[in-house]
Amino acid sequence: LDGIPRYAASRSFSKFEVIGSLKAHELAVGSKKTPTLGISSPTGVGHMNKQTVGLNVGLAIRAGKLDAFETIARAMAEASEKEPGTLAYDFYLSVDGTKCRLVERYVDANAVLAHFKGPAVQQFVPKLLESSSISSFEVYGDPGPEVTKMVAAFKAEIFLPRHGVSR
Repeated sequence: LDGIPRYAASRSFSKFEVIGSLKAHELAVGSKKTPTLGISSPTGVGHMNKQTVGLNVGLAIRAGKLDAFETIARAMAEASEKEPGTLAYDFYLSVDGTKCRLVERYVDANAVLAHFKGPAVQQFVPKLLESSSISSFEVYGDPGPEVTKMVAAFKAEIFLPRHGVSR
């Protein structure tokens, strides 16, 4: 997996771009150079409150399908970047390239619903599931009744906020 590209896009970039390349030895646990594929809003990252909603989706990448998976993941990140309520949408790839975590954060339940009705989910999730399968699905915060029904099909577990600090 030497030379795995690291992708990122944010609202400050006019386009999605490769921002570097990571070598396998840089991917060690605890490394500050973990590869990500996605977007982050500088004003939204780390600011969880009772209105924001987060998703953490575990994906198992099918053997021989990593390239196809990454192509679709890039398209999903680009589509999500255009959604005004998306604070973060990042893909994290395991060192061996067989697992991925999609970590998402939205300003509120309405933004999650807009995302689920938009192209990232409607157009690209079916394609993503051709190269991977969902191994876990967690929701942090109240996604609203319509999204709750949608994620039930993926056996998502919903966690409601109780105590904590985010900055």
